[in-house]
Amino acid sequence: MDIKQEVENVINDFVAQFKMFTAYDVTKMVRHRASQLGLTDRFSHYGKDGVRDIVGELFRDGSMGNDYDHTLISIDSQKNITAIVYHDVSDSPSVYDSVWVEREISQSIPAPVAAPTPIKVPIAAPVSPFVANSNNGCIVTTDQRGRACVLNSIVRAAGGNIGDWFYATYTPGKLVLTLGVSCDDSLPHYVVDKSSNIRVSAYVLNKANIYADNVTISVDSKNSTITLT
Repeated sequence: MDIKQEVENVINDFVAQFKMFTAYDVTKMVRHRASQLGLTDRFSHYGKDGVRDIVGELFRDGSMGNDYDHTLISIDSQKNITAIVYHDVSDSPSVYDSVWVEREISQSIPAPVAAPTPIKVPIAAPVSPFVANSNNGCIVTTDQRGRACVLNSIVRAAGGNIGDWFYATYTPGKLVLTLGVSCDDSLPHYVVDKSSNIRVSAYVLNKANIYADNVTISVDSKNSTITLT
């Protein structure tokens, strides 16, 4: 197995699904796929020709595309553990899930027997038309990248303005965004963009078990919350 090619294959798969990932997530998936093919190589994470350095090189040469960025975040504040998270530019790295790869591996994902053709992700303008003209119970259609746009009329109804933070909490089938009074980077959050919108990525919607093409959005102005179902 060509380690650099396999790292690139894994990254192509992650980027095609708009996943947030660290270099160590890539290492774990490479090792998993190798074991599925009956290989015993451990594939080093650190050091010369280690997965971590290959991932960094692929990011720098643009292999992840123009829509991916990287951010240093705290993984475990008590143990002072940090990691670089590679993520779609529309995503907040604060919602990174550090165990998602383990969950996928535990479900015994079949490994490809041949190197897949690199996937080119089409970039399309966000599309989130209203199906109803009310702030409560309105429906938006996710765009081609699976994002739901919380439009400025809803953001303002919840008391939000450009640059404000909304913290995200999840329950099965529901995502609640609550206007924050402080900026705590350790909590999952979204920042209101320059158009006074909030763009919620497919990654976050899926964490809340919301997989539909149409997302219902309601606002509670009294409690400064926005709910997506």
